[in-house]
Amino acid sequence: MIRVFYTSDLANGTDRDMIENILCASRKNNERDDITGFLILHENKIMQLLEGPEDKVEACVKRIAKDPRHTTTSRIMKSMATQRAFKGWSMGCANIDDMSPAVSDCVRDLYQVADRVEE
Repeated sequence: MIRVFYTSDLANGTDRDMIENILCASRKNNERDDITGFLILHENKIMQLLEGPEDKVEACVKRIAKDPRHTTTSRIMKSMATQRAFKGWSMGCANIDDMSPAVSDCVRDLYQVADRVEE
């Protein structure tokens, strides 16, 4: 099993309804492909960790990179895993604006680290 951590920017014009559609389709596809993970939204940015069988996760990441609703998709990390961090979550999701200030500050720091890794 692998874990892939990536960030992407949402294309201009991507609204909440489109994000809900992405999440619904992702949950269905991830359940089918035995992928679990978690997505964090911040303004027009996505930070996501996916985990599952290597071939299925890699195929999912490729689909995301080709999706016109995403731009500047950047893989930050790929690693092997022996157990799931998000067992039972076909796609958890949180918006940074709904997090406590301490947690949202940590997530903002992660975005800054991810931006530096991409350079």
